[in-house]
Amino acid sequence: MGSLNNDSNTKSHSFSEITIATWNANGLKPKEYEFASFLYKEKIDIALVTETKLAPNTRISLPDFKINRADKMNYIKGGGTAIVIKKNIPHLPIGSNYENTEIKIPSDIGDITIAALYSPPNYKNLTEDLQDNILQGPNYIIGGILTANFWHGNGIRIHNLADNYKFSVEVPGEPTYYPYNMKFKPGI
Repeated sequence: MGSLNNDSNTKSHSFSEITIATWNANGLKPKEYEFASFLYKEKIDIALVTETKLAPNTRISLPDFKINRADKMNYIKGGGTAIVIKKNIPHLPIGSNYENTEIKIPSDIGDITIAALYSPPNYKNLTEDLQDNILQGPNYIIGGILTANFWHGNGIRIHNLADNYKFSVEVPGEPTYYPYNMKFKPGI
């Protein structure tokens, strides 16, 4: 734990003024300039990034942003998450592991937990991880790759959590992953 990162005199933010995006980097360092361009062009305040594939000593430079990241300590191809947030938004890093980065932001509706999450296919502890860590408060936003084909594994787990905790799940209407091998189906 630490103190709130507060580079301005702002004590909290109104969430009606914040733009949040998700980004599957599939390797952030080679796409650093593309990512920066996206942040500035789209006026993103907070980006939830998955598959950063960063080694702990890899530097990323985004001058107007603070990067809260979780790298795989025994760097193996893949993994890693990050939350990239404008420096003027006060926040507190509250936890991370190589597949999950979390922050808490004070807002006009109370503290909001925000998490960038990567869940491998059929990850059996997804429900417990979400219940034990992220779903503790009344206000939370989760973005990332949940590998949640609706009728299998994580999809059923997330559907049941949404029913129990009364939250909505927003998903894209088109594939978010196109495999290199045509034997496999695109993923949503």
